[in-house]
Amino acid sequence: MSDSLAVSVPHPAPSVAGSWIKANALAALINTAMGLVALLLAHAFGTHNPDAGSFGKFIAFLAYVAAGAAGFSAFATLNGRVLREKIPAFPLRTWIIAHLVIGVLSGLYGGYSALQPLPDMSQVSQVLAMPGVWIGMLFAGILSGVVMGLVIGGFQAFIMREVAQGLGAWVGFWVLAGVLTMFVYGLVLFMGDQLGGLTSQIMGVGLGFLSAIVTTIVMLPAVAWLAPRQHAA
Repeated sequence: MSDSLAVSVPHPAPSVAGSWIKANALAALINTAMGLVALLLAHAFGTHNPDAGSFGKFIAFLAYVAAGAAGFSAFATLNGRVLREKIPAFPLRTWIIAHLVIGVLSGLYGGYSALQPLPDMSQVSQVLAMPGVWIGMLFAGILSGVVMGLVIGGFQAFIMREVAQGLGAWVGFWVLAGVLTMFVYGLVLFMGDQLGGLTSQIMGVGLGFLSAIVTTIVMLPAVAWLAPRQHAA
């Protein structure tokens, strides 16, 4: 009898917070892997070189577009399923399609950038030695992070507007995440003489993973405060 009782007792469902972290960590790994493949392809074909072949440029460009589309789709699919645990009427299909479009646009920009000559970074170290430059970059980074957070948070809140409440906190925490993301990417400036080379580009991909994890953690309170709207329950 005890065995039958043990079988009939349901196991507790995993917490939304745990599911959120796992989903976004997996999405970050997928994004990092795809971004690294695109970067190494571009480096192998020498796409930053004006004399690079058209075939190599085309393959690298497609790799960036595919990486952007796949990465954003994975992100939207994985964390969208978690959000649907909190909001049964969550518009998962719209969420995925909207992020897919953003991913394609991001990939187009990344592919275009991969075809451009690398900038001359020989004097960057001297410029960064000026204290005033760091102060200016600090304010610029904060402002950029705020704008990024407002755009991304507002974009996602717009998708959820009909079915969720707590969207003010959602946008607010995205602003905080955007500022912290700018600080994370600012770490690449400590590369010194290697700034602009393959090493710093690979480091940039790694910082993308780190910033995704930071954003995941920062957004945990916003996820907790999300709730279904009365009419959408």
